[in-house]
Amino acid sequence: MKQLFIYLVVGAVMLPVPVTAQVDLYLKKQLPVKTERLTAIAIGEDNLLIAAGTKEGTLFIYDAESDDPVHELKFHRKAINEIIFSAGDEYLVASADDKRISVWELGSGTLLKTLDEFNGKIKVLCLSPDSRLLAAGGSKKEILLWEFPGGFHKGTLKGHDDEVIYVVFGTDKNELLSVGKDRRLIWWDLKQMKAIRQVEIDVQTMPNSGIDILSAGSDDSRLFIAVGLDEQVLKKGGQGMIFKYNMAFYDWNDGSLVKVLEDNNRSIRAFDITPGNCYIVLDNSTLQQNILTFRDITSGHTAYEYKLQEKILTFAVAPKADMLVAALADSDNSDTGRLNLWELNLEVPSQGCFMSKFAITSPQTPLLDSGGPFVLAVMPFSCSGLEGEMGLSVPRFLESKLVNSPYVQLVERSRIDEIIKELEFQESRYIEKQAARIGKILGARYLISGSIDKLGRDIIIAAKLVDTETSEITGIREIKCQGCNVEDAFKAVYLLAPTLARIPGE
Repeated sequence: MKQLFIYLVVGAVMLPVPVTAQVDLYLKKQLPVKTERLTAIAIGEDNLLIAAGTKEGTLFIYDAESDDPVHELKFHRKAINEIIFSAGDEYLVASADDKRISVWELGSGTLLKTLDEFNGKIKVLCLSPDSRLLAAGGSKKEILLWEFPGGFHKGTLKGHDDEVIYVVFGTDKNELLSVGKDRRLIWWDLKQMKAIRQVEIDVQTMPNSGIDILSAGSDDSRLFIAVGLDEQVLKKGGQGMIFKYNMAFYDWNDGSLVKVLEDNNRSIRAFDITPGNCYIVLDNSTLQQNILTFRDITSGHTAYEYKLQEKILTFAVAPKADMLVAALADSDNSDTGRLNLWELNLEVPSQGCFMSKFAITSPQTPLLDSGGPFVLAVMPFSCSGLEGEMGLSVPRFLESKLVNSPYVQLVERSRIDEIIKELEFQESRYIEKQAARIGKILGARYLISGSIDKLGRDIIIAAKLVDTETSEITGIREIKCQGCNVEDAFKAVYLLAPTLARIPGE
């Protein structure tokens, strides 16, 4: 583990702060934001734009490479609570304590639409994956839905008994999840406009304790929901209270409690999850020191701490995980705000970390890792629950990875296609039975055949290595992709390839 020296810029003084790090974070620049206190920030899809909202209701849009705002947008009269970018960063949506939502065209900075139906303080916003639906929640205990960007009111979801603090769409626009201060997670079917599942948040690490829900969030793949909560209990004898500040993680699919991270230094009012689900970023400040902390979700250990002289207001990790932006203030009562931009370097395993979308469910030792190179033919895969073309596309993607292995020599795809057409073999079980015959025609020592099965939201890909001299299956390698779409399936193939034949560097 290496030692880093990070320099914090405070006026004209450079202060070296030695830290031991698993995460590399380097201060890139500081952007002053006039004299207004920052209340919300967001980072665009391509990391090119940064939006900041203030307590006076002003929105500043920055180019990440420049020091001056691209736009200064004025419409709201009270504090901005939430800012989100649409897909492609075409639009910006903001909500505020003035009970209104504003929709801006980012290219020109034009106010495109205002939404006034909520009639309560709007705390949270979310756009569907295709940016065609907008959801909002807040003090009114309801969730409102609009067509986006047109603004037609689609309907209202009622089920919470207290303020809604988080809303997020599933992997498609017909599923929505909400979290309320009433300590409930609610999953909604938007086709039927009704709740389909509810889970009570009841995470007690101390007997007879009470719980307050302060924040919530989800990973990009919708595998889990994280909830920040305060837990308190009366001390024995009634002399004071004991407080604990914890994070609870729930499985998206079934609502079960998966993990609890205990012992943060303070209430978790805001957090972010890094892509790959390796770290949760928290304000872990104490009375003596302002600290931005990266906690390893799997182990619970603190992986990195960045100490600041300024008070941390809010922060966000860029979608590409290469930048961290934080809104800071000189003190609790200061209205002098600034944005700090850091370069962020994370080493994320290709399969991810906590509750990874991808899980190799077979041994990972390569089936071919010595001798050779062996002539190898990758045959079509059978498909279930997916278009048949996937069975032809997956072998091509697999070949593009296996070509880097010194232990195999691939048979040309055109020759394989000719043989398959001639013998009229499409299913892997027929290919295995005729392995010796196909191997002799192709001059291949080994064949790879397999299957791709879609089960609900999951995709399972299995690959078999067949010895053409004996027609026996030498080994099977399998990967499961949770909550997968077709694009994810191809990434799963890349992760599976090194378990079939050793690839240098992997």
